[in-house]
Amino acid sequence: GAAGAMLGGRQGVAFRAPSPQVVVVDSTGAGDAFAAGFIAAELAGSGAQACLERAVTAGAEAVTRLGGQPPARTP
Repeated sequence: GAAGAMLGGRQGVAFRAPSPQVVVVDSTGAGDAFAAGFIAAELAGSGAQACLERAVTAGAEAVTRLGGQPPARTP
């Protein structure tokens, strides 16, 4: 959400990532986009902070479109 996200474990919060300010159109798919961003960054070998930042960015971008649709790609 607007407050960003935190990542932690048994020791408490380890990483924080603020959310960029965006105009929210529809929150559909924000959580899926967040998870996909995190997983994609992790699979690419990024560290925990970078994964969290990518997740927040993906979630924030998703809410700017109706239905959580990604932008169309041209071949």
